[in-house]
Amino acid sequence: MTHFQKLVEQFAKSEALRGMEPWLPRNDEWLLEWRDFDVEYRRQRVGKCIGQMPDVYHAYGHKLQCNMDRLKRQVRTEYDKERLKGIDESFAATKAADWVSIMVDAVLSWAGQSIEGALVDQAEFRRFSVVVWDFYEKFTTAYNKVVEEVPGNQRKRKTDPPPLVAFSSTRVLGPHTITADQVSHLIGTRVGVVGLPSVFAKFPLLWAPLAHEVFGHDVQHSLGRTPSALLMPDIIQELRGIVDTNASEKWRPAWKVWTEELAADLAGLLCMGPYFAIGFAALMSVTACSDPCGPSWAPGIVGTTLVARGGRAYDEHPPDLLRLYAMLGAVEAMLKLQGFDKLSCSVKALVRVIDEAHGPSTMIDVYDFDSQSVLMRCKCDVLIADALKIGRALITEPLKSLGNKQITYFHSWNNTDEDKAHSIAKIAASSNSREVQIPDGSKAQHLLAGAIMAAYADPDPESFNNINKFLNAALSKRAADAFNDINKFLNAFTA
Repeated sequence: MTHFQKLVEQFAKSEALRGMEPWLPRNDEWLLEWRDFDVEYRRQRVGKCIGQMPDVYHAYGHKLQCNMDRLKRQVRTEYDKERLKGIDESFAATKAADWVSIMVDAVLSWAGQSIEGALVDQAEFRRFSVVVWDFYEKFTTAYNKVVEEVPGNQRKRKTDPPPLVAFSSTRVLGPHTITADQVSHLIGTRVGVVGLPSVFAKFPLLWAPLAHEVFGHDVQHSLGRTPSALLMPDIIQELRGIVDTNASEKWRPAWKVWTEELAADLAGLLCMGPYFAIGFAALMSVTACSDPCGPSWAPGIVGTTLVARGGRAYDEHPPDLLRLYAMLGAVEAMLKLQGFDKLSCSVKALVRVIDEAHGPSTMIDVYDFDSQSVLMRCKCDVLIADALKIGRALITEPLKSLGNKQITYFHSWNNTDEDKAHSIAKIAASSNSREVQIPDGSKAQHLLAGAIMAAYADPDPESFNNINKFLNAALSKRAADAFNDINKFLNAFTA
């Protein structure tokens, strides 16, 4: 077996993914739980824990406490909309229950509590928090640079607070985010909430998708509605124009549907480098076994299903294989820019991974949402060419909203980041002591990328477990620095 196949097997054997249930939940207990949840009980629990939160989050806690009835109504409205669209009732109900739970637990977790009754492991909670904050901090630094450098920019250096976090009791949504836009709609305040299945808590080697969620979706929506920060909608509109220009005519409507998810993938790449794509690909391969119409699962194979409805792409996510090729196009373009040449070894590793994921007979299956059947199978050559071209263009084309500069000028994974990840990979591969030493200036993105790098190089079970232990310890060390003066640390985001 190849290194990537072994890595996928270790992901699959972890407690977080062992015995994965089908992608649609089949327990109807969620139907009653979210429809009839006790508003007053949750309001009281939240009220008792707000004081444990850092100052920057008090507004969220009070809004949640005061607007619990509104949350119940809004979630019910969203559920009804999804059911009218034909979404599976059990899935929609589970999502609704999950959202209510993590929005409440985003407050309760600060007091070591959970609405489900189980105590929250504070070490796991802090590690999760610091990963999200480090990803978000990378964005705010870049945003402030844009504000200072782009001529004619009158925007203030102010963003939404960094997202809150909470562990989810289900795996149905995987790592996911309730964006600041969505929270504003639900309870009237602008703070995102990032959810991670509780079974993932002890396995940060599986956390690469958080870069997609935080540096992708949370960033895209963090500034979408604030009058003092109107930059992000301009960028998003320009990205859509780039996708439209570079997609083949036949598939242009599909790529338009996929634009936000594609942009979030590339944001994850800019946050964590090529090993974001490799870690994400391993998780994609594990979850491909639940694809109802995909090929027989084997380690390394990723999803190739295009979900359609009414003759158009319906799922906002492109097929997994195309997501990998778009990221490949992006990193290959980055290699040609100044300051990115040290990524070459990591890019070569990504090429090997994609070669394994793309078997010689791979086809794209167009799966009809309504009939629940495969309508057609088509060769993926044109779509792959589109993905590569779009990935390259999103990296290289200058953006008017950024002062006609490429996005990599303001934020990206560069040679310095790659060096830190390589140093961490060496430490992770040889670390057997309790005392964890990490390079100065290393943040969560370097720790995750370096650990995935080490696990890919040596994916045997013992090494995988040791590297995961190292990553937990390293993130705990990073979290200790952040939590040492938590209010000062968090206030820096919105100063």
